[in-house]
Amino acid sequence: MTKGNSAKQVDRVLAEAERQTKTAIAEFNQRAAELVSRGKYPTAEHLMQAAISMKGFRARIREFRNEWRQLLGGVRWHGNAKSKAPLWEYYQPILTALAGLDGKATRGELEQSIEPMLPAELKQSNNNTAGTDAWKKKIRRARRPMIKEGFLEPGAGKMWKLTAEGKQAASAKAESSTRTPTSQAKTLNHVEPIRIFHPKTNS
Repeated sequence: MTKGNSAKQVDRVLAEAERQTKTAIAEFNQRAAELVSRGKYPTAEHLMQAAISMKGFRARIREFRNEWRQLLGGVRWHGNAKSKAPLWEYYQPILTALAGLDGKATRGELEQSIEPMLPAELKQSNNNTAGTDAWKKKIRRARRPMIKEGFLEPGAGKMWKLTAEGKQAASAKAESSTRTPTSQAKTLNHVEPIRIFHPKTNS
């Protein structure tokens, strides 16, 4: 396995860990709801608290994955200056641009907003035969995997629209650029308590 493949494998492992954690959160919440319906409130509350903690854990996985991608951002394996940047390098610029456009935009509006903020290394590509900048083609190709990962809404037609998860990812990136590591840790470790109200019984 080459160094490039090893690096991609790390990204895939982190992505899978994030997806599996999301599944576990849904399973815990579903089980908690079943227990509430059966009147087993203490056990249900324990499961819901665990699900909340898992959300913080999942957010940390996403930050690790973003950090890993940033570490690899300027790397081109085997000294090949013409190596193509992977699609995921365009995810964050897309999220940031859409967040600045109230969460939705046409492709043209998106490309116009992204261009000033796109790193130079992601734009240093030759035009294709149709005369379209290569980075614009990458933006278009990124839409489907971003829908699959839950960042963009499916079935939005010509509009690119952020999901709640996409808005969260864009917001987390913006906040991380202005917050200290200490404040980030406090935010991730903070868990809002959940109160379960037991039905009153007539005495």
